[in-house]
Amino acid sequence: MPEDEEQKNLHTVAGIAINAEQQLGSSPWKVFCRAGWSDSTRDNACGAAVQWSGGFVCSQPLQHLGICPEGEANQFGMALAVTRPDDGSMAEGRPRNKKEVVMECHYNISVTPWFLIQPSLLWISNPAGRNDTGNASVFRVQTILTF
Repeated sequence: MPEDEEQKNLHTVAGIAINAEQQLGSSPWKVFCRAGWSDSTRDNACGAAVQWSGGFVCSQPLQHLGICPEGEANQFGMALAVTRPDDGSMAEGRPRNKKEVVMECHYNISVTPWFLIQPSLLWISNPAGRNDTGNASVFRVQTILTF
């Protein structure tokens, strides 16, 4: 907040999250599940009150299909996340839905052992939990640097 504005009703927001991942034997497949909860107040702007996500990841999928050799960090993944947006993420008077649903598909491309490029496609239903907006599709490219 700007220095000249009075800070009213600000407090610490509490939350908890759990993450579970499991490699499926000696296969290249791994599954994951995540869940989290946060205190839902007007002061927790743009947050998620409750979120669940799950999906799977396959390491070196093209190599396992016999198409071409790949770096160890190459992986294909798909996930589904369901979020109940926090009260603070909604504008006053806006119609709302109880949840936002996101489906994601990504592929990590290992350029070097420390540099990845990750294109992904996301489909979002009820963005920010608002039912007055249409569904959204997002294509993004991330770069991941490890040092």
